[in-house]
Amino acid sequence: MRNVAIDEQRHIAFGVKLLADLYQADPQGTQDAIVDLIREVLQYTLSVPIPPNWDESYTTCFGYTLEDLYEEGARANEARLRAVGLPLDDIAHFPFPMDVTPRERGRRALALLRAGLLGEGNGAIGRDPETVRVFFDLLARNVRGHEVPHGTTIQWEFPDMEPWYLLLEGDRKTAHQGRVAQPTVRLKLRYDDFGELVSERAQPHWLVLRGRMRPRGDPRVLLKLQRLFH
Repeated sequence: MRNVAIDEQRHIAFGVKLLADLYQADPQGTQDAIVDLIREVLQYTLSVPIPPNWDESYTTCFGYTLEDLYEEGARANEARLRAVGLPLDDIAHFPFPMDVTPRERGRRALALLRAGLLGEGNGAIGRDPETVRVFFDLLARNVRGHEVPHGTTIQWEFPDMEPWYLLLEGDRKTAHQGRVAQPTVRLKLRYDDFGELVSERAQPHWLVLRGRMRPRGDPRVLLKLQRLFH
C-alpha cells in the first residue's frame, strides 16, 4: 500500500504539472475543460468510496470515518486545483462550495449521497430540510446563469413537498424555498422523480413522455435546461 501510494503521488504530480502548463498557455480554455469534466463526473467519483450497504466498519477498522475520508478528498482536490492555478473562489459555476471548509464539503457530499440525490438510489429520496437546502444550493452553484437572461427564474413545484426556485442574475445565482409569482420556467413533478432526474437515474424526456414531469414557460429557456445544469 505504501508503494502504491508513492507511485500514485508521482502520477498525480505529473498531471498537476501538465495542467499547470496548459493553464499558463490558455487559462480560460483549460479552466473550462477542467471544470466541465469535474461537473460531468462529480457524482460518480463521489460514489466510489461508499462501502456496501453504507457499512462504515470498512473505514473505521482502519481508524477513520467516512467523514474523515471525504474531508481529505476535498482538501487534496482543492490543493491540486489551486496548484494548477485555477481561481476557485471566482469561478461562477464551480461545483464545490469553496466558502466552506473541506470537512463541511465532505459532510454535504455524504448527506446528498445518503439522500439519493447523488449517485445510486437508496430507496425514497431524502427530504429532511437541511439536505434539501444543501442540494438546491448546489444546483444554484452549478447552473450556468450567464447563459440565460438576467432575472430568469426556474420553479420546481412538487405535489408532495414544498416548492423551490432558482433566481439567476448572471454570475449571482440563488436558491429559495417557495413560489415566485411568474417564473420563467415551471417544472411540475413528484419529489422522488426529481431525485431520479437530478441523479441522472432517469432522463428528462422519459419523465415528460410518461407524464411524470410537466415543463412550462419560456421555450428558449426550456430548450437550454439540460445544458444549464451540465
